[in-house]
Amino acid sequence: MLKIQNLPIIIFSLVAVLIFSVFGGSIRSVVEARDASYVDISPVVDRVASSVVTVVVKIKKSNNIGVIGSAQYQNLPSLVLSKFPHISDYISGKDVKDVIIGSGFFISTDGYVVTNSHVVKNGADIAGIDVVLKGGAILPAYLVGYDHITDLAVLKVKSDGKFNSVKFGDTDSVRIGERVFAIGSPLGISETVTSGIVSARGRSDFPTNKYGASYLQIDAPLTIGNSGGPCFNSNGLLVGINYYGFNVSGIGFAISTSVIKEVIPSLIKNGRFIRGWSGISIQNLTKDLAVSFGIPDKTGVVVFSVTKDSPADKIGLKIGDVICELNGKPISNLMSFIKNINLYLPKDKIEISLCSEKGKRSVSLVLEASPKDTLVLESKRMTDIKELLGIKMKDVIYEDGRKVVRIVDVNLSSDAYFKGALPGMYISYINSSPVSSTDDVKRLIYEAKSKKNKSVSILLQTSPDRDDKLNNKTWIDKDGFIDVDID
Repeated sequence: MLKIQNLPIIIFSLVAVLIFSVFGGSIRSVVEARDASYVDISPVVDRVASSVVTVVVKIKKSNNIGVIGSAQYQNLPSLVLSKFPHISDYISGKDVKDVIIGSGFFISTDGYVVTNSHVVKNGADIAGIDVVLKGGAILPAYLVGYDHITDLAVLKVKSDGKFNSVKFGDTDSVRIGERVFAIGSPLGISETVTSGIVSARGRSDFPTNKYGASYLQIDAPLTIGNSGGPCFNSNGLLVGINYYGFNVSGIGFAISTSVIKEVIPSLIKNGRFIRGWSGISIQNLTKDLAVSFGIPDKTGVVVFSVTKDSPADKIGLKIGDVICELNGKPISNLMSFIKNINLYLPKDKIEISLCSEKGKRSVSLVLEASPKDTLVLESKRMTDIKELLGIKMKDVIYEDGRKVVRIVDVNLSSDAYFKGALPGMYISYINSSPVSSTDDVKRLIYEAKSKKNKSVSILLQTSPDRDDKLNNKTWIDKDGFIDVDID
């Protein structure tokens, strides 16, 4: 006779058998589906791993911008440091305070390496460069060339050896959802493989993209140190160079192989990529700025700087001009304009249309070769502080007699601060009128109020001495017009 205390066990067993018989097939199907979607990339990784390197850039003097300080490596486990002696060497070195750790890959068997331009600090303050091969061998290298706009750089290792180079794939043929993987040196931990899928193609709408470039979006984890490393497809073909990874997991970007193929030969031959240059710096024409300029129904870009003796200067382009068409086609935003103008070479002729309250007019412009960056600073003196619109400002007078207006403080609750005004910036224009003194600023603001305008457009610059260029990343990120309430 069955004992009553065993009844729950029997019932549970029967239920379990029933559940398994009903759902077992479904569970098995899910497992089989997962196995079918799994791609074993280990043989491919073995084949391409030796083409990937760690790039170690030693800095003469740290400015704490984009530098991985030696102190940050102190927190790495000793077990990790023991496997990467080059990191320990740089930590203990007396002559080098900071290093940048990035990634790169061979594009030729004779030792040319591609990485990101920001990894090599765009050529500034470099004390030396080492390339660490798979297995730990360290080779000295030198910078061959770099390009701000595409964030690409080429190194050459000092060796007569032969190296395993990557094989190029086609970024444009990559499918969304396709498996990809990255190899690099996050936090200096070399030979690290991460994988994911292609999330999107043709991305350009993210904050760090100031040049209209189009990127491959991937969800393979990327962090500091992955910059400059390769992104491969499951066949081991290069489909991009890892450029940027957000702190948010699963969002990273890779530079297209078509860009690499276009730029790298010029970097090897000339040390830089020679593109058509107009001599203007521009920003988006926002709705608020369009109202300030009297063209509320227009889209385009606003000129906020014109380099002296540049092609734009020669045809009379001015700060505050609004470009609404390029070669007869409307400009929807900043990215589309830059992307299209970057397609042109020196000596190419372009037609641009300028829109204003008075209507539209077209002008022709012949592009020149982009010059190298220059920045001339001179000694100066300052006058008393004045405050307008929550901005404390001073007149700055240079030895040669030039006068500019420098911001010394900004009220944190002001509209100007919210829009981007910061201490250390310079005010060079109010609406379309240049200013050289705080009296000019005061006069133009009062004129706008007398016309019952609700706001004024203020041109902010990080330096009044800059020789403006479309391809200077740091300056373009911060400079431009802001629309500030004056009610």
